[in-house]
Amino acid sequence: MSEQYLIIFFQVRIALITASVPEYDKIVLRSSDTVKGLAETKEKTLWVKHEEGPQSIHIWAPEIHYVDGGWYIYYAAGDKDDIWEIRPYVLHCKGQDPMKDEWE
Repeated sequence: MSEQYLIIFFQVRIALITASVPEYDKIVLRSSDTVKGLAETKEKTLWVKHEEGPQSIHIWAPEIHYVDGGWYIYYAAGDKDDIWEIRPYVLHCKGQDPMKDEWE
């Protein structure tokens, strides 16, 4: 499991969001009815790093939040041509189910 993760409780379910280790190249989400079940459940890849430019390296520290009726993931990412050019970014879920609906 990732060293950087966040566990939240929503709609009688538990979610775990991580940046993949050791690559730090994508954001994944797991959901279960129990904390123990998070280790056994299949993860869903929500977003994958860009091949170049901003958001192409060091994808880390994702946080998922439910704000004003929508799901958002805030995370940090860098530029592989300038690896310390790390900036915050946000993804938005197009629907109400973060495990089933599309993220942009």
